[in-house]
Amino acid sequence: MRDPLLRTFASVRPGTRVLSIGTASAVDLARLGFDVTVAGPVPDSLRDALSALWGEDEVARRVTGTPVTSIGLPDAAVAWVAAELSPGDSLAPAFREMRRVLQPGGWVWVYGSGRTPEELTAAADAAGLAVAETAVSEATGARGIFRRVGEGVSG
Repeated sequence: MRDPLLRTFASVRPGTRVLSIGTASAVDLARLGFDVTVAGPVPDSLRDALSALWGEDEVARRVTGTPVTSIGLPDAAVAWVAAELSPGDSLAPAFREMRRVLQPGGWVWVYGSGRTPEELTAAADAAGLAVAETAVSEATGARGIFRRVGEGVSG
């Protein structure tokens, strides 16, 4: 899912606060100048790559490894969420938690392994996120872009 994600971020201003959940693209996003925090499963290879980039102290500060349903960031902490959800992740609580940490007007780029576009869209809608880019099928799942609207933010 690296190429679609990075193409999406091509128009996002460097320095933007991004939460990366379950995606190895956290390293690419950090190299491109985004202010990245990492949650969800963090394999040793990702932790090692981030250590080489940031150093151990920054990894300890930025890599939470918390589950997608309990991220541990304050409300409205990030402008973007980039998430790769596994088949075992429960979509409804995951989308609710992503919305919680998202700033008003913020965006969620999500890939759901083993999921359909309809499942992603329904979970996003139930969490109060609007469709920004219609979810599409991929070879092994679906991906879409959603936005937190309301609270003075229009569509």
